[in-house]
Amino acid sequence: MTLCIAEHGSDFATPAYVVLDEGFRPAGRAIQVGSLGSAFQRNSIYTASSSDFCPVQLADFAAFCISRTQWLMAKERRSPADDAFLKIIASLRLNVTNLPETVADLATWTPRDYERCIDDDRRAKGLKPHERSG
Repeated sequence: MTLCIAEHGSDFATPAYVVLDEGFRPAGRAIQVGSLGSAFQRNSIYTASSSDFCPVQLADFAAFCISRTQWLMAKERRSPADDAFLKIIASLRLNVTNLPETVADLATWTPRDYERCIDDDRRAKGLKPHERSG
C-alpha cells in the first residue's frame, strides 16, 4: 500500500487517510504503522464500521463486484443470470488501480481466456505466469 501511495501520490491527497472495515480490528481504532507511517495520516491506519463510514460500503461493493466478476469469468459454464450480472457490472466501468480492463464476448469466452488474461497481466507486471497442471 505504501508503494502504491508513493507511486500515485499526485493522484490524491497525501498523507493518505486509510480506513479498513471493522472486521480486521474493532471499529474506532487507530493502528500505528511505524516506519511506514509517513505515507499515512497521523502515521496510522483507521478502522470503522461501514454503517458509520459509507466509503467502506463502496469499497466492499467494489471488492464484491471484482471478485464475483473474476469468479464468473473463470467458470466453465455460466447461467443467463451470471451473464446478466457481468453486463451490469461492465456498464459500471469501475476505476480500479492495478487491474486492467478486459473486453470479452460472453458467447465465446472460456476459462482459458481468463487464464490468458491473468498470465498476460502477470507478465506485464514482471511476474511469472501461473504454472498449471494438466
